[in-house]
Amino acid sequence: MVVGRIGARLAYRATACLLGLLLAACGKQGPVEEKPAEVLAMVGSQGITPETFRDELARRGRLAPERYADSTGKAAVLEELIRSEAVYQRALAEGYHNDPQVVTRLKQMIAARYQEDQMAKQPHIGVTKEEIADYYDRNLDRFGKPAKSRVAMVELKVARTASAEKRAEIRQAMELLRSQIVEARSAEEVFARIARDHSEHQASRYRGGDIGWLSAGEIPGGWEAAMVEAALRLEQAGEISPVVETPTAFYLVRLTERHPASVRPLEEVREGIEYLITRQKEQTAIEVFFAEQKRGLHIWTNQALLESIQALEGDHPPPALPGGSTAQTSNQYQR
Repeated sequence: MVVGRIGARLAYRATACLLGLLLAACGKQGPVEEKPAEVLAMVGSQGITPETFRDELARRGRLAPERYADSTGKAAVLEELIRSEAVYQRALAEGYHNDPQVVTRLKQMIAARYQEDQMAKQPHIGVTKEEIADYYDRNLDRFGKPAKSRVAMVELKVARTASAEKRAEIRQAMELLRSQIVEARSAEEVFARIARDHSEHQASRYRGGDIGWLSAGEIPGGWEAAMVEAALRLEQAGEISPVVETPTAFYLVRLTERHPASVRPLEEVREGIEYLITRQKEQTAIEVFFAEQKRGLHIWTNQALLESIQALEGDHPPPALPGGSTAQTSNQYQR
């Protein structure tokens, strides 16, 4: 398995795109020697070899093989290689190969390719059943399902500025409603009727007060914490809470159904654990790789200078084209 292959390849491709016009032919083409028959085309003193052409044709053919099967397609590919070589030679003549940005990108490309090749030589990273089981046992809290309760409620609102007498009046009314529910033969039907006739929570009153599932450790937006906590304390289906008072309302809560807390079985999470362990091992291997590369080199950092350098502002977007579209680089230069 290639460790860190994706990260290295992305870095390699990103820098390659920036230098594509300048370096597309670099390392593939050389000056004509004594075998002109083995050269497809000449650009100045440089030849484009069949090997270079075949590599480029194969790369493009993976995406659209039929497009490059005939002579027209082949000629188009060769013309692009000629253009690239021409631009490359002009760039060299003007000293672009000494440009600091170009030199930096080349270093990044070489380092990324070297890292990719070295990582490919690493032994396959495997994860054993024992490692998966051990990770599962040490992280049971990550695979747990919290207890959750499905509840119905009756809500009577009260103003924050209500007097103590007014609050006592509403509480007494709610206590009376609770007694009717508790003493009824069919508490569920009575609770639903009371919710329909008295609850001031419009979204649930015509559903018998049902407000759905509440999970332990969560306070859904819009619900009073005291009401949710009272609901989660109920243990038996059909159980009715005491009257719950908050600054803005009084509540009665009835437990409809309850699912206790549980832990997802190992088989259900095995693949996810294997992925996590693999990623951890890959990251460790990458850190070891970099440590080995730095070993024996004198490395020094000017911390004061580093801290004094200010980050540059982000690039501005390209100007809009007529009609409102954002300017985009021509596809000719995005190959």
